[in-house]
Amino acid sequence: QLLLFRGEMEGEKKKKAEDLGLSQTEFAFHNVLMAEITKASGESAMDEATYQRVLALIKKLVNQFEESSKIVGFFQKQDEIKTMERNIKRSMIEEDFNDPELRKVVIERFMDLAKVKFK
Repeated sequence: QLLLFRGEMEGEKKKKAEDLGLSQTEFAFHNVLMAEITKASGESAMDEATYQRVLALIKKLVNQFEESSKIVGFFQKQDEIKTMERNIKRSMIEEDFNDPELRKVVIERFMDLAKVKFK
């Protein structure tokens, strides 16, 4: 039963990702960002324009992670990590997510997730 439940959950995640036009990896980052934005704003609802900015930000950052993670030993090189963190910060500012606390938490959570997804 547990395996069936797990299979159903995986299928639902895949369908949600496809509905949003995201890959499985992008969907993982999407969930992190949405959770942090919701927690920071205190509102579960989001207007369509903001949501489109979220999707654009996710696609841009996952692409940057994919490129950066091709560097051998990326997660052992502090200068590469700092560059990626700076890219996340700049991308969030470009998409009008200017809250410093939100950026700090998102950068930390994204880097942790990237270590799992791009090893």
